[in-house]
Amino acid sequence: MPRQPQALLTTNARILRAVHTNPRMSLVELADALEVHETTIRRAVKELEAQGLLTRVRPGRRNRYTIHTDQKIDPESRGTVGDLLDLL
Repeated sequence: MPRQPQALLTTNARILRAVHTNPRMSLVELADALEVHETTIRRAVKELEAQGLLTRVRPGRRNRYTIHTDQKIDPESRGTVGDLLDLL
């Protein structure tokens, strides 16, 4: 399968897409899948949590992420996270 061009997507959008596919990915797995340094992933996940777009819980040894698809992408946007994921 050919790789999709990702230059137009921010790291945050790429994380949301990856977590939407597999909500139990670890930060290391996210970093590997997105070919981004783990520190960048950690910072971006914290941003997404602070914006209310993503929640991370740790029910055991692994994180579990919940994407809040009904949240607006940003305060000025009419689109939601769910709308973005539908496009991706």
